[in-house]
Amino acid sequence: MSSVPSGGNTWKNIAIGVFTTVVAYAVINFIGLGKKDYTQKNKKEATIKAWASANQYLNYANEKFKTIACYSCDEALMKKELMRELDIYSNSLNNIKSDKDVDDKMLSAIDRIIQQFTDMKPLYENYFDSIIILKSFPIEKRVELSQPMQMRFIEKLATLQTKDTSEIVSYLNDINTRHHSTLKFELTKNEYDSTALVGKWKIECAADLSFNKDNTISWTEDENVFKGKWSFADKRLHINLDNGQVFDFVIIQLSQKMLIYLNKENNALLSGCKQKE
Repeated sequence: MSSVPSGGNTWKNIAIGVFTTVVAYAVINFIGLGKKDYTQKNKKEATIKAWASANQYLNYANEKFKTIACYSCDEALMKKELMRELDIYSNSLNNIKSDKDVDDKMLSAIDRIIQQFTDMKPLYENYFDSIIILKSFPIEKRVELSQPMQMRFIEKLATLQTKDTSEIVSYLNDINTRHHSTLKFELTKNEYDSTALVGKWKIECAADLSFNKDNTISWTEDENVFKGKWSFADKRLHINLDNGQVFDFVIIQLSQKMLIYLNKENNALLSGCKQKE
């Protein structure tokens, strides 16, 4: 009797073995593919969530500077508060980076934002220090120097932000390609509520303006009180004081708590905070 298996059984065993190997290979690859898809999904979700937070902190920093005068009229305290807030935002962004699922490109974008906040600090410090120095000058000299100083600060800040924004957008484009996402750089739109002007406003911690419903205005500055009329339409504010002074402003932002406007005469941006009645 031959000890060699019959040909039929041999091919049957081979076929079963091949089938088992193919099935096992398919199962392994199916499981691996599932893990890959799951990991990719987690990475996309974590990255999208990270950008939502990072973009929010950028807007926080932007709005904080606009409203810092509402925090205090002491420039030293304003500077301290702004530095504190920038540090808080940077620490929060570092916490976002601890999520291991966040895409590497997003981590780079967050690093760029943290660096922007770091680079902002000396600009803000110099700005507030300059304001403190200007306050010691006579009013005429203060007015002469304040507008150029403000413009230099705005230009330096805009240059810094433009450079950083360009890099961040480049990172977002790479992320969108990789994850088929639609992330984009979004700044909070300026609020505009035309009904919010009526009331009392503290302007640049220097003047108090009361816009009355009957279109009369009371302007108090350096213990001097000026009366007059005001009109407001299409974001244009016109003030005609009884002493003959006339002012034309373009409203940039207006809400129940914040007023930012452009003085057309010297292109200076001024801000105000709504006061409690």
